[in-house]
Amino acid sequence: MSKTFRPWDVDQVWLLPPSVQDLVPPGHVAHFVRDTVRTGLDLSAIMDAYDEERGFPPYHPGMMVALLLYAYSQGIYSSRRIARGCEERLDFAAVTGMQRPDFRTISEFRKAALEAEAKAAAETKAASKPDDDGSGDGGRGRPGRKSKPVTAEPSDKAQRNFTDPDSRVMPTKNGFIQGYNAQAAVDGAHQIIVAHTLTNSPSDQAQLAPLLDAIKANLGTNPDEASADAGYCSQANLRTLVRRRIEGYVATGRQKHGTKAATAKRKLKSGTLIARMSTKLKRAGYRSRYRLRKQIVEPVFGQIKQARGFRQFLLRGIDKVKAEWAMICTAHNLTKLAAAR
Repeated sequence: MSKTFRPWDVDQVWLLPPSVQDLVPPGHVAHFVRDTVRTGLDLSAIMDAYDEERGFPPYHPGMMVALLLYAYSQGIYSSRRIARGCEERLDFAAVTGMQRPDFRTISEFRKAALEAEAKAAAETKAASKPDDDGSGDGGRGRPGRKSKPVTAEPSDKAQRNFTDPDSRVMPTKNGFIQGYNAQAAVDGAHQIIVAHTLTNSPSDQAQLAPLLDAIKANLGTNPDEASADAGYCSQANLRTLVRRRIEGYVATGRQKHGTKAATAKRKLKSGTLIARMSTKLKRAGYRSRYRLRKQIVEPVFGQIKQARGFRQFLLRGIDKVKAEWAMICTAHNLTKLAAAR
């Protein structure tokens, strides 16, 4: 008796197309990303960039945003690969409603959308009162030696890149690269990015206050505590933490293998906030909250760079790159939220 198989008729014509909901299983991340964009994101900055024009209507901006975010969450960043996914993958079809924008449309939309987001962010920042340099009542007592002022502006000797003049030479553990300095603040419970910044200065010191500002803007309150590596350590930054009543754990120097806490190589003047922080970390030893920093933020960068393969920005110009970094962080958060359902 011959074996009976299920029919495999590739020429079968369907009377009705399948529902988009049926293209991938219930609970799939494609459904989550699509529905989150449709109901949970404010796309007014992008929508307002569209004017009434003649000709065939453009693709819906919400669909294009959902497509980009879903592709980013899957580690796909090239416009050509995203367009190929729209043609070949059911999960992409579930996001787009079986629409197939070509790679040029995707590339152009990514520039229109990120430009609109960058413009909106710049207008919001200009309208808000900028934060001070962190000075306040936190440095009572002997102030010690004042830290050198930190500026985000590059020096006059900084090199320029003709492909992207806004980028700068950045030191890394593997040498120097031409790029940007991307920052992220991550919550300690779920590895959700709660704030992000991006600059073309290799120094991290000037980014602590903007990150804290972004956390308060996004969450409506300051964090109870915050940890940061030695790149953020300065008198001004420690005063900022004290003034905002944030319990800080900031390394005062590079940590050596096998030591209990990060301590500075230089001799610290007694009574300064940096010296107090060094003593605080030493006393706690292995029980210090600072030791959790690598378990909180480093895996996030590993997931973005290694698991999802994001190794370089695709756009040029600091405003567009800032918006692209925002998209990357949003895609990361969507994958975390989808997994937590």
